Amino acid sequence: MSRWDAAREPERQTDPRQTGHRREFQRRRQRRQSFAERKELALTDVAVFRTVSVRDLAVARFGGHPFTTRKAINSMVRSGWMREHTVKGPKGGKFQVLTVTPKGARRGNELAAKYGLAEQATWSGLVKKAEVRHDVAVYRAAQAERAKLEDRGCIVERIRIDAEMKREVARATASRAAALERRRVARQLGLPVREGKVLVPDAQLQYHDPDGRAGRVNIEVVSEHYSGASIAAKAAAGFSIHSAGSGGSAQGGGSTTGTRVSGGTAGGGRTAAKIAAALGSAAGSGSRSGGGRGGGRARGSIEL
Repeated sequence: MSRWDAAREPERQTDPRQTGHRREFQRRRQRRQSFAERKELALTDVAVFRTVSVRDLAVARFGGHPFTTRKAINSMVRSGWMREHTVKGPKGGKFQVLTVTPKGARRGNELAAKYGLAEQATWSGLVKKAEVRHDVAVYRAAQAERAKLEDRGCIVERIRIDAEMKREVARATASRAAALERRRVARQLGLPVREGKVLVPDAQLQYHDPDGRAGRVNIEVVSEHYSGASIAAKAAAGFSIHSAGSGGSAQGGGSTTGTRVSGGTAGGGRTAAKIAAALGSAAGSGSRSGGGRGGGRARGSIEL
């Protein structure tokens, strides 16, 4: 079985750039980049998002070519910048993911500045193997959202993952006026506050459009373990909702217009149904906030 067989890793969302004119645009852009540049961008991606699957990196940075991808990965591993890990998928199959070393994180920070990501945070090491499936899906979702922004002529200038945003919000607890300080930090980061909680997405893309206007896209990756109320709360807050185990995504903000959510597996189908139902609920209530996975506090929410 090929190392690129989809059955060997978690079900992937279909990257919109890999279909039609977007796929050809991606290939043309990659042809304009040298191998050294693509390798630098690959290292930057892994350092910024902390965990990326080998297959997703191949698609995003090397046109899906396994030989070129393997050559780049081996080079970065030999340089002491990157590590490769074998992890189990949801059905027991194994797949390969990448992280960077502390040395690689420092190099990734330098490269991020080179490629237009100002004051970019980078991360090293594999945190929790149990969350790898979710973490690699965050990278795919962010790549899909970034492609949409670039199609509109927008330029992404900063990327944040949930660990950075939670850290910034948590630092506010040191203040005597903790609640007010957390709200200030939430406003600064463009994070919504619902019923006394800061809603923290899985990732955030900060950008400016062709007219110079600044904006942010808050990205949330959900699975069958999320409650419908939790998904509805994130959707009502304007988050872009993506399924971890299916080929679909949906824009939040309480609107179901243009929403397309699909799933190719039983788990993906259940997740897609939850997303569709939650978006309908969010459209009706606007500011509804609910519990988290399994009925507790919403994943990615921080009490004020």
